[in-house]
Amino acid sequence: MQIVPQWETERVSSFYQHVLQTPLCPYAGAQTHWKELYLKDETAQITKAFKFRGNCYRLLCTHPTPQVVTAASTGSHGLGLSIAARVRGIQAHIFVPAKTASVKTQAMEANGATIEKVNGDYEQARLASLTFAEETGATHISGFDDYDIITGNTSLFAEIEAQYPQGFDVIFVPVGGGGLLAACHLYFQQLKRKVKIVGVELDSAPAMSLSLAQGKRVMLERVEGRAEGLPRLRS
Repeated sequence: MQIVPQWETERVSSFYQHVLQTPLCPYAGAQTHWKELYLKDETAQITKAFKFRGNCYRLLCTHPTPQVVTAASTGSHGLGLSIAARVRGIQAHIFVPAKTASVKTQAMEANGATIEKVNGDYEQARLASLTFAEETGATHISGFDDYDIITGNTSLFAEIEAQYPQGFDVIFVPVGGGGLLAACHLYFQQLKRKVKIVGVELDSAPAMSLSLAQGKRVMLERVEGRAEGLPRLRS
């Protein structure tokens, strides 16, 4: 296993007591001009999503740890945070849109989290979590706007390099809220290595593309998409 840049050996060991190293799979069936195409399969992770990496690093590998954490989530971030909070022995309050599937909220509750359903979308849940943090002193943890969350996500790219040491020409990364894309940039920046990184977002939720084009953060009025974690009003 390649050591993640700026991580002490003890921190890496603690991290991988909980996080799985996921497979890097050849994607032979894709019709593309690329000679080789590989997929980092994060569905093999504990929570079936990469966000568990940031959750574990934030709560299990940094000090000091808050006694109560709060977050907004449509599923993966809340589940990962609830598991990490349970392992750490602290309380987690997760704010979710009211229409979030019960199978997701039940999984969070099974790990001891308190679920708060909010009328509206992710943005309303995020604002409710921030209000709760301000009123109670709990620590709000964003799934993508948090340096430790982003740092934990860099482990994914360290694994890719260890699994394919000859290196890639291009890495495609889903944009979503930006937590994984920022981690990709941070990882290769720390190594002082130039790699072409391409962010991918839904046509129906082009927050990052519009922000770059206009030179400022753009807030979308409405987003659509089957993958609940990808569409974001902003990136």
